[in-house]
Amino acid sequence: MSFSMIQAPLSPPLGHMLTLPFSQVRSPPKPTQATREYEQASSLKTSDSKQTHCLPSSHESMQKEQSDSRSVADLVAARARCQRACRRFNNAGEVSRRQMLELWKDILNDQTSLPPPQEDPLDDDIQLEHYPWIEPPFRTDYGHNLKVGEGAFINFDAVIIDTSPITIGARTLIGPRASLYSGTHPLDPVERNGFKGPQIGKEIHIGEDCWLAGNVTVLPGVTIGKGSVIGAGSVVNKVSSCRD
Repeated sequence: MSFSMIQAPLSPPLGHMLTLPFSQVRSPPKPTQATREYEQASSLKTSDSKQTHCLPSSHESMQKEQSDSRSVADLVAARARCQRACRRFNNAGEVSRRQMLELWKDILNDQTSLPPPQEDPLDDDIQLEHYPWIEPPFRTDYGHNLKVGEGAFINFDAVIIDTSPITIGARTLIGPRASLYSGTHPLDPVERNGFKGPQIGKEIHIGEDCWLAGNVTVLPGVTIGKGSVIGAGSVVNKVSSCRD
């Protein structure tokens, strides 16, 4: 497994920032246990999930692991585009099923067209019923790394950090306040370097016909098998087998 690192600015953290006075330059710190563990983990190769080592990235930088300045500009623009799309979706109010799907597709940056509208609104809703249903408010970083299957349902207050690809299978139910995190950070504090450091991305795959109850958290690199049920408040940090 190979790692690539993009050194690009993240959005500054919210709240007040403390400016510290400059201090005398010191020698680099001796390797810590966390450093050794991180270096050891970095050398491992896994077959069940793909891992990228990057800052929140555009499609090109995450798929091709590019690190040039143009990719950095692309990822910043992609985040801004997705944030605007999420605001439009969350502030839409009472809209038709078709309007909701158009706003949802905008979050995903999905350019495909919906079927032509039917004259009867009820008939139009019926022809769109196989599309996923998303309850606002909803938040994600990029949108284009998120794939949601037919008939899936995502309840309100979902937070999806799609640094790396996240797939949600058909007819899967995601409870309120669920969080899917495909992005994490280095264990070594020197490399982590606050919001200026890199971000590690590992794919998340959730199979068909799953049910993730309220306030479930799914961590990077996790695969949840078809038909699985995850209880409310659970933190999923390893592969979950499919239901028999």
